[in-house]
Amino acid sequence: MLKILADENVDLRVIKALRKQGYDVMHISAQYGGMDDLHILLKAAEESAVLLTNDRDIGEWIHAFNVKTRGVLYLRYKSSDLDVIIDRLLNILSEYGELLYNKYISITPKKIRIKDI
Repeated sequence: MLKILADENVDLRVIKALRKQGYDVMHISAQYGGMDDLHILLKAAEESAVLLTNDRDIGEWIHAFNVKTRGVLYLRYKSSDLDVIIDRLLNILSEYGELLYNKYISITPKKIRIKDI
């Protein structure tokens, strides 16, 4: 099963919804609060986990600086769209599972983009 490392900026309701569905989710703030973006990406790679984040700067580390990681689930939404984002995220995880490794997935309330990394 896909292993997920949730950045400290991810709403706890997202993490709870994933865990309720049986996903292996480690919250970065539980053990490594305050870690910078580069080290979060490296930790995700070390843990062989996909990074779940709301931080748009993560894409720059991957695309501009070529930092290697196991994958990224980037959530872009307004707080009023949280339930929609959780549903979309759960659907993507259910449909693609481990195929999400080595992908950069951008999830908004209206669209999903998947790129190889």
